[in-house]
Amino acid sequence: ADDPTDARAEIRGHVAYYVGNGEGYRRAVAESFPEAEDVAAAWQAGDRETARERVTDEMVEALGVAGTPEAARAQLEAVRDVEVVDEPIVVVPAGMDADVADRTIDALAPAGR
Repeated sequence: ADDPTDARAEIRGHVAYYVGNGEGYRRAVAESFPEAEDVAAAWQAGDRETARERVTDEMVEALGVAGTPEAARAQLEAVRDVEVVDEPIVVVPAGMDADVADRTIDALAPAGR
């Protein structure tokens, strides 16, 4: 997004969804971010907004790619350069505005595609 705050808000909801729904993912995230337990508890209680709010900036930074198109491309390139990553998977958060989703896909697509 042109406004990095908007981009991080989208990722915040996505992280909350995965932490709240995936037991293995929650445990893995909680190893580095104990607050994942609070995120999961809020999500599982049906309080989606509180779950999103409990996703910290540090969690967003570590678990997502978010920012301006240029910043997001740089972040994705850094993920691609991690030795243990074969191919990163880019997931556009469910419920995202279609125009935002299209811009995200265009911004993160490999050159020439």
